[in-house]
Amino acid sequence: MFKNLLERVLDRFVTDNRFSTVAQSQLEAFSDLLAIAMIIDRHIAEDERDAISEALEQFDWPGARPSEHFVNRSVHRAWDILAGEEPHAEVLAYCKDIAARLEDDWLRENAFIATIRIINADNKIEPDEADLIDYIQKAFDLDDERVRTLTARAESNTPASGE
Repeated sequence: MFKNLLERVLDRFVTDNRFSTVAQSQLEAFSDLLAIAMIIDRHIAEDERDAISEALEQFDWPGARPSEHFVNRSVHRAWDILAGEEPHAEVLAYCKDIAARLEDDWLRENAFIATIRIINADNKIEPDEADLIDYIQKAFDLDDERVRTLTARAESNTPASGE
C-alpha cells in the first residue's frame, strides 16, 4: 500500500503536467507534425505508428473525439501537402505553420523529439526524412547545438526539459 501511495506521489511531481494544459489547436499541430514525419518517406511502418501513439498518450484528448480522429485528419493533411506541385516548399511552409500553432518553445522541442523518434523508428533516415528535419529546424528556429541536444534526448528516450 505504501509503495502504491509513493508511486502516485512521485508520478504527480515527476510527470510533466504541462501536457495536460495544451490547447486543442496545439494538439492538432503536434499531431500534424508527427503525421508528416510518418509519411514523408511515403512508407508507413508499424513502428512509426506505434511511436506516434506513444507520443500522443501524454496529452489529455477531448473525450468526444479520441486521438485517432486527430491523427487520421493529420495524415490526410500531410498527404495533401506531399501531393502538391512543390512539396519541398509546401512542407517547409507547413512546418512554419505548425511552429506557430504549437506556440510554446517547450512544446516545439518535445514535438521535435517525438518527430526524431518517429523518423528513427525504422532504424534508417531516408533523404526526405533528413530534409524534414532541416525544415523543422528552420521553422522552429533551432540552432545546430539545440538540434544535437534534442536528437540525443530523442535517442535516449528523454523528454525536453524546457530549458
